Amino acid sequence: MVIDEPHHRVYVDGGPGTTGRAVLDFEGKQVAEDELPNPAGMVLIGDELFVLLSDAGTIEVIDVSGTELPLSRALEVPGFTAYGDMTFVDGHLWLEATRDFNEVLVEVDPRTGPTGGCCGCHRRHRSTMRASPATRP
Repeated sequence: MVIDEPHHRVYVDGGPGTTGRAVLDFEGKQVAEDELPNPAGMVLIGDELFVLLSDAGTIEVIDVSGTELPLSRALEVPGFTAYGDMTFVDGHLWLEATRDFNEVLVEVDPRTGPTGGCCGCHRRHRSTMRASPATRP
């Protein structure tokens, strides 16, 4: 779940194994929904909502600046199968992913895509990602 205070919206995804994302207003009324296969995590940066798709190795970027919520672009994360959380720290997205059956953290520039930064220290940083204030409003 991501809270977008400037636009008075709440974005809710069902998580891996589901196909959708609901958009609610601050009164809890659903104002939109869409089909995004297996959303695994969301991060709001300014007027862009980044939605990690767990099976596709893709981050869909949605423009939330207006009343319509169009897909503005996609960031491919080749060579990985994304499956878990995503957070925003120090100007970069970090996501949990798998490569050759190993869990890793992948660094992604929100403007251009993967930076090549990757580490196999996933287990050590898992609690940090889940507790990061960058994933909460």
